[in-house]
Parts: sequence; structure tokens; C-alpha cells
Amino acid sequence: MKLKFRADAKDILYFVLFTIFLFYMIAVGVGNITSLSRTGRLVGFNPFPGLSPENIFGTLLFFFIALGAIIMLVSSYFFDREKGIGISKEKKTSGGYAKWAKVDDIKKAIGVKEIKESDPDYEYVHQELKHVGVTLKLLHEEYVERCERNGEIPMGKTKFNEGYAEFTIANRLTNHLEHK
Repeated sequence: MKLKFRADAKDILYFVLFTIFLFYMIAVGVGNITSLSRTGRLVGFNPFPGLSPENIFGTLLFFFIALGAIIMLVSSYFFDREKGIGISKEKKTSGGYAKWAKVDDIKKAIGVKEIKESDPDYEYVHQELKHVGVTLKLLHEEYVERCERNGEIPMGKTKFNEGYAEFTIANRLTNHLEHK
């Protein structure tokens, strides 16, 4: 098996434009560093001092180091292991590690089961919040304990709180506390 480069024409164009911009920025950086060390002044965005005969080696060295690092970072997006060697102007077939999983991909994956969280009784939560000293945090802790006893999967505190807020909005409820 050998590496095969695969990319869209658009991706190749972006990569070429990026490498030109990278070379320009490194030439500007090398030119500014050498000018600052010799004269105490910066040359600005002029790349030509970085391309002068005494600076071209440093510019090319930094360029190839930076380019190599960038290629290694994006290699899973552009390279496939296949028979043969070459360049192909088509999309890579598998996403590799650079591909984010979509909901459909997860559903199609072998051995992946959907987990259903236990729904809390928000009517009970609303009634309990009327008692003195009862908070959403306390009710969430009770909910988690109940789920663990029943072998269910509880939702997190943030989702629990958001669910209660949606419940109160949907049912036009307020959490009016009467002071004694």
C-alpha cells in the first residue's frame, strides 16, 4: 500500500494560494528580523530584503519547515492509502480523522446504540419548587438518584434546567414565590 494524494481542484487552488501567502509572510518576517538586527529599523511588508542573497537560505529554510508542519497537520484530509502512487483530482473517499461525524454517520455505525435519557417529571419539579429551601439543583440531584436506582440514564444539570425552563414557557407557568 502506498499513499495517494486526493483533493478537489478547489482545495488544490486554496493550498497553492496559501503556500504563496506563507512564502510572502516568511520573506517579510526574515527581512524584518535581519533589518532590525542590522539597522534597528523594520522594512514593513516588503518581502525583497528577505529574498536578498544573504537572506534567501533562511527564508527558504523557514518556509520548508513551516510548509512541512502544515502538510503533516492536514495529511489525513488529503492522503488515502491505496495501491499505486499518484495524484487524483477527486474527493477523498473516507473522511479519516479530519471528518466530523454527522448524525446519519453515527446511526449507520455498527455497534452503536441510541441512548434514551430518562425524562424528568417537570410537573413534580414545578410543584416541589414552591416549598421553602427547594432548588433546581436539589431536584436535579434527586432525579439523578432516582435514575440510578432504576437503571436509567439521567440528563445533565444544564439540560435538566433548560428542560424545566422550556416546560414553564410552554405551560405559561411562573415560579412566583410568596414571602411570609
